[in-house]
Amino acid sequence: MELRHLRYFVAVAEELHFGKAAERLHIVQPALSMQIQLLEKMVGAQLFKRTSRRTELTEVGKQFLPEARRALSQIDRAQRIVERAGRGETGSVAIGFASNAAFVGILSEVIRVFRQTRSDVEIVLRELSPRVQAEEILQGTLDVGLGAPFSRSFSNDLSVTVIRRSPWMLAMSSDHSLANQKKIKFESLSGEPFILYSESASDDEQLAVLRRLIGTEPKVSYRLTNNTSIMTMAAAGAGLALVPSSLSQIVFGGLVYRPVERTSEQAELAMFCRRKEETPTVLAFMDSVLRVSNQNAILPSR
Repeated sequence: MELRHLRYFVAVAEELHFGKAAERLHIVQPALSMQIQLLEKMVGAQLFKRTSRRTELTEVGKQFLPEARRALSQIDRAQRIVERAGRGETGSVAIGFASNAAFVGILSEVIRVFRQTRSDVEIVLRELSPRVQAEEILQGTLDVGLGAPFSRSFSNDLSVTVIRRSPWMLAMSSDHSLANQKKIKFESLSGEPFILYSESASDDEQLAVLRRLIGTEPKVSYRLTNNTSIMTMAAAGAGLALVPSSLSQIVFGGLVYRPVERTSEQAELAMFCRRKEETPTVLAFMDSVLRVSNQNAILPSR
């Protein structure tokens, strides 16, 4: 028995007329009659009573009709599910993010755009450092990551696309001696204690940026793993923090932001993903990231 046999049977049962059913199915009446006869042989029972004037369902046909409809409905449902999955409209996507991606609003905007067409997709959010994001994406426990790439070396199986750049700024306590300056000169930073973003004790990416900007070895007072902690300590007067200008929109009690003079260096926010990603849902989320960032690549993926 094939699906077409069920469709032919349901059409005749609903029309109770072979000619009308044939027109509905876009086949010729003799072919429809032949297929119904074949179906009756398959089930071993007569499904229709046929006379020159009318066609009626037999008792067996009446019992078979709801089952045929149920089977066709289930097949149609399965087809719709597969089609939606193929378009990335169902399933789930696991997103890793560093706090700056949330603070600047890009993460919430990406999710809003993504959900406009894929509201049934489950979104799983996990705040993780960029290094952990990269590891979990390759392990398959995470699909997409958003964080600062710095100058880290990543696996060739990972694609890293810069989606936003921001000038560096200094965050400091509002009563710091440099807070009254409109722009901070690098020569005035010698000897100042700094609060570093650092994923581990051996993570010196931001320290390397400071070395290039200041020209001397910076004094490090704290190494912290998230921006909330960094801004809290900076507001408390524990040191200066080098932060992307995109974070300066965040009002933090006792904290002020000041631009720095003469630097072409910028903070980067990147999207991490598997280089050979094929899952439609994940690809759709990646597309939303690029559309929100409004740059279908500032840099080629590396």
